Amino acid sequence: MRNTSSLGYLLAFVIPFIVIISINLGGYYFFLPTILVFIGLPILDYLVGTDSSNIDKEFVNQYLHNHYFKFITFAWVLVQTGVFIYICYFITVNQLSKFEWIGITLSTMILNGGIGITVAHELGHKKNNLERILGKFLLVQVCYGHFYIEHNRGHHVYVSTPSDPSSAKKNQSLYAFLPQAIFGGIKSAWHLECQRLAIKKQAVFSIHNEAIRLWIWSLLLLITITGVSSIYIGYFNYSILLYIITSSLLSILILEGVNYIEHYGIERKLLPDGKYEKVNPTHSWNTNHIISNFLLFQLQRHSDHHMTASKPYQLLNQYEDSPQLPNGYPGMILLALIPSLWFKLMNSKLNDWKTSN
Repeated sequence: MRNTSSLGYLLAFVIPFIVIISINLGGYYFFLPTILVFIGLPILDYLVGTDSSNIDKEFVNQYLHNHYFKFITFAWVLVQTGVFIYICYFITVNQLSKFEWIGITLSTMILNGGIGITVAHELGHKKNNLERILGKFLLVQVCYGHFYIEHNRGHHVYVSTPSDPSSAKKNQSLYAFLPQAIFGGIKSAWHLECQRLAIKKQAVFSIHNEAIRLWIWSLLLLITITGVSSIYIGYFNYSILLYIITSSLLSILILEGVNYIEHYGIERKLLPDGKYEKVNPTHSWNTNHIISNFLLFQLQRHSDHHMTASKPYQLLNQYEDSPQLPNGYPGMILLALIPSLWFKLMNSKLNDWKTSN
């Protein structure tokens, strides 16, 4: 992005603000965050356009060591957690209609799933222990802690190969992909932990198993919030338990929907020695739409992320040979919900990609 664009990443913090405003206004306003993200944002992406420029080489070190970019991700952890707690309180003290219930759950999906998991993903790739812990903390909030294991040690190794559950095949619909990604991801995370523990000669069913630890933390979160809410109102609060489970499921679906978009149909070549070619800039779908890239901390520059997973979001580059999506992730997710339209558009682009590779 342009060297003057640092403040653009603050756009993500508009979403929590809108969520708080919408649920306090009530009624149809419960759906305001969903409408803005999945209708307004694709329109803005189209109108504002793209920016394919990269950080000038003389500014790279300045951007790399600027604590502002790290501070934003830390601040997001605090803001998301605070808003999540507030929503739990709001649900506890208010009787919501089914209509409002759907709206507030969708808002949480956008907050915790759309942006929250994006930040968790960014933090989880860092070498600093504090950043990794904060990333896991965000994943625990959506009951998907094992993503940290599978994504870092599974997806980044096997991306765009048949061994990766998070890489969609050509003509595979989003609806067929989601079970593969969710259950395949759980299986992969468990297998990776079993391998790691076997090397260390530690028991699989023990506190040493990080997948188990992260699942336990999510369970404790469910128990704690439900318990506190129930004590506050004087009876068992099924609604808060249902809210956390439902919003977590939707957050997981939005995450895997993004995985579907990022790697649809792209395959790495199998070499004569039985290994797959090294990941290069052509192995992920990219988009340089300005607004959604700010909102998602440049996750959409996905090729460079797969080439250097630890590279900070503010330094991710665009490559000329990276295949490009016609809109940002929110717009593409809407398109993926209609497989016939998705296949018509993306198979044509995929054929062009295969021809050039």
